[in-house]
Amino acid sequence: MDDVAAWDKPDVSRSAAIIRATVHPEDAPRMREVLSHALATGEPYTIRYRRRRADGEYRWMEGRAEPLRDENGIILQWYAAALDIDDEVRAQQALRERERELSQLVDIVPSLLWRLDSQGEPTFFNKRLINFLGLDVADADKPGMNRLSAIMEAAVHPDDAESLAEALDHSFVTGERFSKQYRLRRADGIYRWMKGSAEPLRDESGRIVQWYGLTHDIDDQLRVEDALRERERSLWQIVETLPAMIDCAAPDGEPVYRNPQLRDFLGYNLEELDGTGKTRLDGTLDAGVHPDDVAGSKRTMPIHCPPASPMRAGIVCGATMVNIAGLRRVRRRCAMPTASSSSGMSSALISTVRFGRRKICVRRERALHGRARWRASPSFRPRSRTR
Repeated sequence: MDDVAAWDKPDVSRSAAIIRATVHPEDAPRMREVLSHALATGEPYTIRYRRRRADGEYRWMEGRAEPLRDENGIILQWYAAALDIDDEVRAQQALRERERELSQLVDIVPSLLWRLDSQGEPTFFNKRLINFLGLDVADADKPGMNRLSAIMEAAVHPDDAESLAEALDHSFVTGERFSKQYRLRRADGIYRWMKGSAEPLRDESGRIVQWYGLTHDIDDQLRVEDALRERERSLWQIVETLPAMIDCAAPDGEPVYRNPQLRDFLGYNLEELDGTGKTRLDGTLDAGVHPDDVAGSKRTMPIHCPPASPMRAGIVCGATMVNIAGLRRVRRRCAMPTASSSSGMSSALISTVRFGRRKICVRRERALHGRARWRASPSFRPRSRTR
């Protein structure tokens, strides 16, 4: 409407009629309350509300009003202005919605997230970090100490605090990426190993605005790795002390390890074969295996067996080996391939034992079995003993 007088209605003021006709129903009560207070007290007011446009669409407005007074302070009239801020309000709403979504995303990330300002002071912990530590950023305020130092004193293991502070200070001074492993105290008082990292956020001029940090709990992983190392150490102690000559070969047959018994028998280390113009395998066969057995030993190496061959399950062969004193010794060699995750052979464990003693045992066993079968036959007649 172009004429204000068109809003005149019986028993209704113009302002009330305009509010009823143009202000959003959810904002009308607040508008009437603010307007009544201003008219009663003479105080200026500012209010945000939605007003209906001629096409029926509601848009956000910011209304402001100031009274005009005479020399005696009496209000003569009110001057009001309304600014269309709908685009600004919608942009702010979209920004708040995005912040809410990002906040939810940050809270569901299975890691401890944190943020520091350009001076290194903590400004944000995600919920997981708050729950882990049992304190928020504001809870770390301590007289005579900055927040970062207070948090490190309360949560970082004493043995790791100094090195962690040095690593952080180095990153703050140089602007380089931060990465460090350290122990962090959980809310229940238990220290757990963490891997923390942080990257700086820079403005257009390259100045660091703040630091974004991410901390992973690696305590379980480290414990598993320690257990595996301990198990490996125990297994190698067994291998080193077994009364057999053991070596380990790569898929191509190249020796990669020998236990002390085999090294002492041959009289040289694997490293001595390097730089001779031969592979370690050829050097081993030429130096330690009798010439009559070299060809047979090469044929029975794991690398020479096709993947589908039954021999892949294990190889047994005999060979005459020459010890450090140059004496020939018949030995029984057993090779057992080990499989990798790709179902291919990753290495072969080879053990060597004295063949002669085994032969004696086999002969004795066969003799005992033969005697037992003869005694069980119908033709067996025990000899009578003469006195």
